[in-house]
Amino acid sequence: MHGNFLTYIDLDGSYVDILIYAAPEVPIAERLSVYTEANLHMNYQNNETATSFEIWPGVCWYPTDWLSINAALGIPSTLDYLTPDVAVYVNF
Repeated sequence: MHGNFLTYIDLDGSYVDILIYAAPEVPIAERLSVYTEANLHMNYQNNETATSFEIWPGVCWYPTDWLSINAALGIPSTLDYLTPDVAVYVNF
């Protein structure tokens, strides 16, 4: 399971960006797992609020204990576009 809470707030308070995500992982081999990440994105700017929700099914490969390589596909709740993604993480 991995997850995060990210936020950005302008110093004058006119812009706020919040991203919350959680992703349960299921191992399918010794160094390979599949996951489904759920993203909730909230944005406040110029007295307007926007909220979006996305699902990211993906695959994670751990070639070493400190490195992971992920490939995923973002699917928004509106189903009007898809976002392919590849990420590399160094784990501490």
